[in-house]
Amino acid sequence: FFSSRRRHTRYPLVTGVQTCALPILTLANATAGTFAQRTPGTAIAVSTAMTLAGAGSGNYSVVQPSGLTANITGKALTIIGAVATNRVYDGGTVIGVGGGTLVGVATNDVVTLVDANAAGTVVDKLVGTNKAVTVTGYLLGGADAGSYTVTQPTGLTANISKKALTVTGAVAQDKNFNGTTAATITGATLVGVIAGDTVSLTGGGTFATAAVGTNKVVTAAFTLAGADASNYSISQPTGLTASITVGPLLAVDDTLTIPSNYAAYTTQTVSLPSILWNDGQGLGNPAFAIKSTANGYTVVRRGNVLSVTRAAGLVAGEAFRYTLSDRKSTRLNSSHEWISRMPSSA
Repeated sequence: FFSSRRRHTRYPLVTGVQTCALPILTLANATAGTFAQRTPGTAIAVSTAMTLAGAGSGNYSVVQPSGLTANITGKALTIIGAVATNRVYDGGTVIGVGGGTLVGVATNDVVTLVDANAAGTVVDKLVGTNKAVTVTGYLLGGADAGSYTVTQPTGLTANISKKALTVTGAVAQDKNFNGTTAATITGATLVGVIAGDTVSLTGGGTFATAAVGTNKVVTAAFTLAGADASNYSISQPTGLTASITVGPLLAVDDTLTIPSNYAAYTTQTVSLPSILWNDGQGLGNPAFAIKSTANGYTVVRRGNVLSVTRAAGLVAGEAFRYTLSDRKSTRLNSSHEWISRMPSSA
């Protein structure tokens, strides 16, 4: 029959049993290995030396991983202290480069900087200052050079200065007094122009004074022209001398023209510039002669006044040439001017 009393079951209590804890293990030196070689290369074998640590590590051993490889690349070194050398224009773009010190070599490694083949270039051949230089040719030497690479130096600049040209064969020419100091120099040739460059010589020289004299010093004043002239300078020739002598002036064989409104006259009186007779240079007493007398012209000179006559009458607009000469029959040059007109007495 049903009873409300519960039956309670009692379980036995076990004592004296010890609990078992799991061992605590850690892997040491797990992030480092050793290459089979120290020099650069690809797929180089890497060995490990991992170990176990922890309270139960003595009960275990570890098998090292195998098949590990990695690459070693050369360490990049930089160069400080390299110098680009300024030079004179030579028509090329090459610039000398040398010197410098390596930065980044590992302690105890033997690496040297070799600059025997180092060279620089600029963007063009033209003369200029602070021209950027691109460097090539630096190499590494020494027992450990194979473990490194070198970065060519940057930021170098150099100047290219003008090349000095000389002048040979220059001769200053004597001239007749004309009131100026201009001197003519002939035979001058440039020396030192780079093959293929276009450079020419222009200009002349000057006397110290315009006065008559012998062996007067002439100062050359040549200039350079041509597409490549800006890359050169010129050393003027020295020791030039020439003489200024008395004699012909201005143009040779001037022309007299009979004015149309004086066609009815038989005589025309003209006066030449007084410098021909009174310039203080000892010109003497020039003679006057008509070069073309086919039409019957004659001339009489009194001082510096000339009377041109034609018995049949002057021809309107007709021109004829005349020559002035000194006592040595050297032609004088001059301009002329009309100052008075004398009608014929007929």
